[in-house]
Formats: sequence, structure tokens, C-alpha cells
Amino acid sequence: GNLINFVAEKNAELIGVISLFLIDKIPSPCEINGCWGYVTNVYVKPECRNNGVGSKLLDFVKDHSVANKCELLVVWPSERSYPFYKRAGFKSEKREKDPLVLVI
Repeated sequence: GNLINFVAEKNAELIGVISLFLIDKIPSPCEINGCWGYVTNVYVKPECRNNGVGSKLLDFVKDHSVANKCELLVVWPSERSYPFYKRAGFKSEKREKDPLVLVI
């Protein structure tokens, strides 16, 4: 696996972070270089929330995932962050307590 951290800065101050753990899939005849990503350690300073910082960080993760031929992203959201990920297109297969998945 590969852990990548993306950060957001404002006036040379760190205001947000998101981590992406890329996990290689077992090779198959269809796609040898496939992977999936686990989104974790997402944080935006409280005074900077609701201004698009988290969405921009998540966009960087999505773009990086596509560039690395990832097939999907997975996140285990907190109760507070659940709506954020749903708005970003993540879906749950069964219950709200299950991880959310975004096919990319």
C-alpha cells in the first residue's frame, strides 16, 4: 500500500488534511494495475469548515485515484461527516453503519 497526505493551507497555515491509502488489488486477467483507495484522517479546522475546503481536498483524492487507476474509494464516515460523503457521491450498500463507497 501507499499512504498519501493532501493538505490545505491558508496564509501559510495548515487548515485541512486528508489521507489516501492506495491498496493494490490482486492481479486479474482484466486489469493488472487496478487498486482501491481508503480515505482517512480527514480534518478541516472548525473556523474553516463549510467553505469548500473539505470538498477541494476530496477532489484532489478523487483526481489522484483516477490517475492511479483506482476503481473505487472507501470511507468509514463519522456520524457528523456522513452527509458530506453522501453529497460527494459515496454510497452505502446496506446500512448507515457500513462503509461508504465511491466507484470512480
